[in-house]
Order: sequence, then C-alpha cells, then structure tokens
Amino acid sequence: MKNLPFIMIALVALPNIGLARPVNNQGVFDRGVKSICQSRHIKWISDGDFDDIIGDYQESISPKIRNKIKRLANYKRYCSSEQFGLECEWDTYLSAFRNTNHLADFTAWVCHHVKCREPGDCKIQ
Repeated sequence: MKNLPFIMIALVALPNIGLARPVNNQGVFDRGVKSICQSRHIKWISDGDFDDIIGDYQESISPKIRNKIKRLANYKRYCSSEQFGLECEWDTYLSAFRNTNHLADFTAWVCHHVKCREPGDCKIQ
C-alpha cells in the first residue's frame, strides 16, 4: 500500500514517455515551398489538384518506393470520415513521404513541376 502513490504517478506518466509532438506535415511542406519556389504560388493548389500532383509525382519514383508510400498512405482507412475535399488524403501522403524520407524530394518536385497563376488555377508541367 505504501507504494501506491508511486504506482499512480507511474501510470499517469507512462503513456507520455517517448511521445513526440505530432509533425505538421503541411507546415514542413509549406516551409520547403517558401524557401525553394515562393514565386510559383504553390500555396494556391486546390483540393482538386492534390490527386493529380500526388499521382504524377509517384510516377517519377521507383515502383518499390511508390508501393511503400501507398501502403503507408492508407487514406481509405485514415480518412474514412472525410466527406468532402481531399485534404486528409493530401496530409496522409505528406506523412507517408516524410516517413520514407521523400518529403523534401516531393516538395522539390512540386516546385519544379507545378505553377499556379491564381488560387485554384495550377498547372502541372
């Protein structure tokens, strides 16, 4: 019984040990875009462009990496409650790119291949 306070503290503290703050994948992507290609106005990409950009980028990488990214970006599972838009899918892929050390490569690819003239008017080149 006299160890009960220590056990209680351990039970409260244990779930927090080793937890890192979640990474803001969009923020990491946005900072990369800002430093590489701010003049291309990538921030104006709309939900409708996300799928094409992700698909075109994946065509540029090896099938082995592409398959690993697709496994990690299981957006049907992670985004099952999303009813409109593709922001959850986009973030799921950004997370998969980060987890496979391809987020910087994806950001550079977007900077090289995408240019926006105004919000929602983005072209993949």
